[in-house]
Amino acid sequence: PEALPILQELSTAREPMVRGAALRSLGELGRAEAVPFLLSTASSLEAQDLRIRAGVALRRLGQSGPDMPLEADPEKLLRQLEVLAVARAGLSPDRLYPLLAHKDLRVRAWAVFVVAQSDNAGEMALAASKVEGDETVERNLVLLLPRLEPDVAAVLLHRLARSPHERVRLEAVSHMARSMADLPKAEADQLKAALDDPSWDVAAVAALALARRRLPDLPAWLEPLTKHADWRRRSGAYYS
Repeated sequence: PEALPILQELSTAREPMVRGAALRSLGELGRAEAVPFLLSTASSLEAQDLRIRAGVALRRLGQSGPDMPLEADPEKLLRQLEVLAVARAGLSPDRLYPLLAHKDLRVRAWAVFVVAQSDNAGEMALAASKVEGDETVERNLVLLLPRLEPDVAAVLLHRLARSPHERVRLEAVSHMARSMADLPKAEADQLKAALDDPSWDVAAVAALALARRRLPDLPAWLEPLTKHADWRRRSGAYYS
């Protein structure tokens, strides 16, 4: 019973080796009471090896981290996110979304990594994608696509390909274009729809992606573009 407060005190000692050993022991102790302390101390751990120890301890304790108060200071927030990533923790959508749209690029990058490392990455990504409107968030969600299960990635890709933001649609279509795997029907339909995208760049990437697959229906899909008023679309259709 006395081990917990002793280990908590030792984890704030001046000597890094003592602090590291104490943090590791808090995880091995298996006491849920250690979780609030580990979460609250995450932002004060300046040494990376100590943050890793705290994250591993939280992972051992099965902590998902949804109730961790997030720091406003970017430097402290980065430390928290690193601990959560090591712990493979999750965050609720209302807490995740501001991080994905944060003004600090490092925070956005770590938020993406937290989702990618999480045990419920797909659930978190889909929840974040339901909040429409922020281009930065949607572009960061595109980065997560390779880390998600195929069925989850397909749903997310379907949403991103219909984003109101041209850059997001372009990156979503480019993601489909880069893949050399067999094209699922849902993705083929999305690429076909992208042929009529208001953006020439999106339509061009979609046409090239479809051309690489040599789909039997491609000539019929491209035929309307050969008569398009925009000469670039006509050229793209003939080139494909």
